[in-house]
Amino acid sequence: MLRIIARTTLLGIAAVAPFAAGAQPLVHMPGVHRYRLVTDFAQKQEMMGVAAEVSAKSTQVVTVTLAARAKDTLTFTIAIDSFEVALSEPVPREALPNYRGLTLSGSMSPSGRIYDVKASTDTMPEVLKEYRNFFVTLPADARSGRPWVDTLVVPLEMRGLNFGTATMITTSRVVGDTIYAGARAWKIERTAVGSGSGAVDQTGMEMTLRMSTSATGTIYFGIAGAQVGSTGTATSTVTVSVPAQNISLPITQRMSNKTTLVSSSPPR
Repeated sequence: MLRIIARTTLLGIAAVAPFAAGAQPLVHMPGVHRYRLVTDFAQKQEMMGVAAEVSAKSTQVVTVTLAARAKDTLTFTIAIDSFEVALSEPVPREALPNYRGLTLSGSMSPSGRIYDVKASTDTMPEVLKEYRNFFVTLPADARSGRPWVDTLVVPLEMRGLNFGTATMITTSRVVGDTIYAGARAWKIERTAVGSGSGAVDQTGMEMTLRMSTSATGTIYFGIAGAQVGSTGTATSTVTVSVPAQNISLPITQRMSNKTTLVSSSPPR
């Protein structure tokens, strides 16, 4: 199954107040934060006029630890404390992924730029891709109404085949400050679009893949220097073709996610 992870977010505000131009800068700060991540995923695949649909829901609890290493560098650790997944179709339990107990670690700038990241095992590439984008990137001059754009090039893969790369472009904008889940936070609206295409040789026949995706959402970034919550939706359309056999398989994927801050504490 092709998984295109878009950890962007959508709606869920409290009261909105004006964003102060001279307020505390938006930067990630040392601390220990526990989150609950809930993702709903649905896929529809058509072949010879017959549609097959599958859906899944995953629930994770993770602990994110940020520590200062230098003036312009933070180290981070993301520990997956629990991981549960439910599928719409019966699947043997041993066939389901279980990432409980795994960790990711690396270093980043206070603005959220990832310098390096590695996983505690090399058998979790999908999770590694997802959590590379966990930390929102925050420009130094972020202020109410001023957008900024991040461009990310990611591998375009399906069932172990590498079709090249896809380009994801995310536009973010600070709307204002608010109270979210009882915490003072900046509300950041985001939209993202992405596309990619490529081809591989399979036993002498060309297989092509075309992908397009879009996402919208909102992140709430607390004044204590950490995300306090987010929600989001994403839709992707993928077409796999084998021209020599006149085969074309359209696949539609829809995803929604919600991140909730469970607890937060000062750095250890």
